[in-house]
Amino acid sequence: MGVVAPNGNDKTSFWLSILGKQSAIGKITLFESDDCPVTIAGEVSNYDPSRYYKGQIRPKRMARQTSFAIGATSMAFDDADLCPEEIGPEKTVPIVLGVSTGAPEALENNMFRLFKHGPKRMSPYAISGCAPQNVGVVLSEQLRLETEAITLSTGCGAGLDAIATAADLIRSGRTDIAITGGTDAPITEFTMSSLAAAGMVVKYEGDPLQSSRPFDVNRTSGILSEGSGMLILENYDHALSRGIQPYAEITGYGNAMDRPNEIPGTGLERSMQKAMDNAGLRIQDVDYISAHGPGDRLLDVSEVDAIKQVFGERAYQFPVSSIKGVLGNPFAAAGPLQVISCAQAFRTNFIPPTANHTEPDPKCDLDFVSDLARKSELSTVLVNSHGMGGGNSTLVLERFTP
Repeated sequence: MGVVAPNGNDKTSFWLSILGKQSAIGKITLFESDDCPVTIAGEVSNYDPSRYYKGQIRPKRMARQTSFAIGATSMAFDDADLCPEEIGPEKTVPIVLGVSTGAPEALENNMFRLFKHGPKRMSPYAISGCAPQNVGVVLSEQLRLETEAITLSTGCGAGLDAIATAADLIRSGRTDIAITGGTDAPITEFTMSSLAAAGMVVKYEGDPLQSSRPFDVNRTSGILSEGSGMLILENYDHALSRGIQPYAEITGYGNAMDRPNEIPGTGLERSMQKAMDNAGLRIQDVDYISAHGPGDRLLDVSEVDAIKQVFGERAYQFPVSSIKGVLGNPFAAAGPLQVISCAQAFRTNFIPPTANHTEPDPKCDLDFVSDLARKSELSTVLVNSHGMGGGNSTLVLERFTP
């Protein structure tokens, strides 16, 4: 597992900040935000892509989301005790990435250059750098492997969709190993202003550290952030032949669109049910849900209602939490970062708490982990994600048992 996130640029820092409910939301510095409708976000800081980059294009010319993925992938290989050179030329390694935006900061910069200097001064990297699939292309060049690059752009659920796709490639026998995850860097003046115009984010006047409040009665809207979460997936025999102890096993996946003319997030009911059916689970088998929980007025309630619809009275008998109180919502990177937090929960036997959940919303009345990380030896968890446009995805993770 590899992490580049506002609350930590490695898996340990990331996990400790979640356990400690140390919010990474602050004033936007990536552009002059004083006149922007929204002035706070979760920015990645103290990240040096040159530590990880090997190639001809200078890191500063790369899209921000691409540089994040390069660092997170490098960390994931280190964490897996695996060198790309050791894989060998006889194997084709899929790179399956979830990316929800086409590098908006690169698009803005190139449009500004066009307006200021004219068409003859355009960068030769303008189009390629803005393309969503550019992340996979650059990663392939970096790793110097025989690869096939697959890019999914299904909104905020793209990272979970990518992980499920990579797992299916392994299960089908097409590959023993896959590189997968999600990356996004949407914090730009264009993105923030557009989301504010759509009412999806609102101006927050209080302490930025307390702005992201999943399932809290005082929540106002989701808080945008950025980052990358990358994973190395292997089949059972391949991992054990290398003497590796896996973090978790992926056993199920479901995807569903919201029904037309219904509240956003209602499709989570069907994505959860599909994922459990796919994994052969009963409702009593699930003992934790890593919620999408962005802190949105509508989506939080919708997710709670979906959980109740699927689990009935059982919905009140297991814990639920959201890491977005610390992290904010990094679009396609959110799902993979939730998966990484669940993997750490398996490894450490602690359930991550929900930061800033101090006054529960009466409509969100499940067993939310709030005050402190909760000691628990989890066996089976669901990871939920909802995206703009009405897509919903759920992944099932189970504790690895030899």
